[in-house]
Amino acid sequence: MFCENCGKEIKDNDVFCPNCGKLIQEEKASNSSDVKNRSDIDKPKKKKSGKAIALVGIIAVIIAVIILVMKMFGGNSNTKEIVEKLKTSTTVSKTENGYEFTYGDMWTLCYTKESAFVIIPDSTLSEYFEEAWGIGELGDDGTVRYNLKTENLNMYCDAEVEGENLSVITYDVEEDEITFIVDGERYELKKKYAQQIKKDDIAIMLKSGIDNFVDDLNYIDLTKEDVAHLTYKDIKSNVDDKELKTVKKDKESEVPKKEETEPKEEPVKEPQEESSESSEEENVLTDPITMGWAGTYKDDDSGERLVIASIGYEWSYVMYTASGQVEQKESGCSAGKDYLEGQYYTFYKNENGLLGVTSGAGQGWGNYRRISGTSTPDLEIEGTYENDTTIITVSEQMAEASTEYVPTGADIAAIHVKYNNGLEINGRLYTQGDGGLAIVDSISKEIYGTATFKNGQVEVTGSGFDGVLKSK
Repeated sequence: MFCENCGKEIKDNDVFCPNCGKLIQEEKASNSSDVKNRSDIDKPKKKKSGKAIALVGIIAVIIAVIILVMKMFGGNSNTKEIVEKLKTSTTVSKTENGYEFTYGDMWTLCYTKESAFVIIPDSTLSEYFEEAWGIGELGDDGTVRYNLKTENLNMYCDAEVEGENLSVITYDVEEDEITFIVDGERYELKKKYAQQIKKDDIAIMLKSGIDNFVDDLNYIDLTKEDVAHLTYKDIKSNVDDKELKTVKKDKESEVPKKEETEPKEEPVKEPQEESSESSEEENVLTDPITMGWAGTYKDDDSGERLVIASIGYEWSYVMYTASGQVEQKESGCSAGKDYLEGQYYTFYKNENGLLGVTSGAGQGWGNYRRISGTSTPDLEIEGTYENDTTIITVSEQMAEASTEYVPTGADIAAIHVKYNNGLEINGRLYTQGDGGLAIVDSISKEIYGTATFKNGQVEVTGSGFDGVLKSK
């Protein structure tokens, strides 16, 4: 061993360097400590580094397995609950390409292996584009498909425009932009068409279908995000295909769907004929000044329907297209002798003695004839009423079902509606000036048509379950 201070050789047991007097034990301790520390640092680091890498690899594998399992069996912990709510409130069917959840004639939620979308029927849209673009027919009934992933509304058609084939009209909700596909290529609208569509506020009509879909989901305690996150595998894991066999036969193609939408207008026609007790009484029932604004109306030219209701001191209305799609709805409207005014539309008595509509810009339109009400309603209405598709139960009646002694807009009874498509309504009945009663949801305050009780039966108009139900 050598002294680091002077370089002279020293013995192992020397305490001081015999040449320069440097303390040898301190130096030994220092050298020994340095080596030990380096050993402590270097060697274990290599071992820990290897373990860490192995551990990270194991964790990565575990995470990958968990993700795979979640994808296979449904990663959303609420998946089963969401599907159950859909099953309870809609008609579920198995198709060749996937599964469908149908909510009356309002919309159909579809899941295939490739996508998830909502079918929203609205013949008004096809009529608009046919007129705006000056073409004969779009070759489509106005059915719109709303893609839950891309936020696009696609209206499929088969029409010739300027010698070329128009197949799809697309509305991008996020970009607020309309494009179309002609001969397989996507194009933007020509400037004059784009300006016309913007002027006509067609986007409001397009978005209203989505808004109504979201409102319906909220009513059954779901959100758009809930159903958008579901996949084909989620549905398949939580639905028993054996229970859907009988429905599957009716849903194999698009043709039965179109056949189903047409007869749904028929129940509205039947009550009209039975409601018209005489031409003289019909004129009185139609007159908003004599009978008040409330009731169900129908435009015989377009097939569109309108329900106006007084709820307490407020007025509300719902407008439906001929296919039954909600076109517009408002609450908190004001009413005078000659008009009923909302934010979007104002209703008035036109030159034909019927109800007209105006948006405040341009000429008014419509000849809405009242199809609800009676001058001699049943006063005691508690009980159960039913037909082949619907059961209505009225209870807790607090006053006579007439405005002779009870003010318009008064809450007089509870009503429970059970429709065979799975729809259930827990609501209240409000007196209306036409002798009918407005069906109003207890929580959302949404109007579900007008009920006219007479001769031991009830006639429902302006709803998704129109028809005559007899006392049980």
